[in-house]
Amino acid sequence: FDVGGDFYDFIKLDDSRLIVAIADVMGKGIPAALMMGCFRGAMRAYTDVECSSENMERLISRLNEAACSECGSGEFISLFYGIIDVKDMGITYCNCGHEPAVLIRQGQMIELDKGGLVLGVDKEASYEIETVGLEDGDCLVFYTDGLSDAANFDGEFWGREKLFETAKMFTSGSAKRMVKNILAYRRRFVGLAGQIDDTTMIIVKVDRRAEPVFVKRQDL
Repeated sequence: FDVGGDFYDFIKLDDSRLIVAIADVMGKGIPAALMMGCFRGAMRAYTDVECSSENMERLISRLNEAACSECGSGEFISLFYGIIDVKDMGITYCNCGHEPAVLIRQGQMIELDKGGLVLGVDKEASYEIETVGLEDGDCLVFYTDGLSDAANFDGEFWGREKLFETAKMFTSGSAKRMVKNILAYRRRFVGLAGQIDDTTMIIVKVDRRAEPVFVKRQDL
């Protein structure tokens, strides 16, 4: 049987920097589920050592090597790993074969797609790191493919375009309200059709004047 799993994590580095990570483990059976837990532990351990934006490429390479050692045939991990810095107003990230996070700014969308292969396939893979500036009012959307790949009874997928257009409609509200509204629109599209894939979504709104509010889990 197929067992995979989404996971996400927030790691506060200091008063101005926050790590946001979201991943999807693909594989078969209980070993894949166990691999997810091991990978999450490795990610936190390596982050403790390589906790700066300058060291992100080395951190991702170490995670890839660890994943290659653990992944069997047909198993791999997609990962989006980013460091949000509200002091310097930027996000430094690496997208390892994951659904690109999206930066929404004044109705325009910027995909954060720089990175490389999924983890666990090629020990020699190289990864690109990118830093993108942030502005007050920006909104960051992180998600797994279970969100955009939801289908209705006619076999039509909700898709990334509908996801992004829906997200743009609600950027003036809170992050929590955005999540609820996006999921409501998706449920309306899907109807009573059953969904078999995990769904994970993280919304980050940029406002340097506000106190940080973390909505860490939505039970879907």
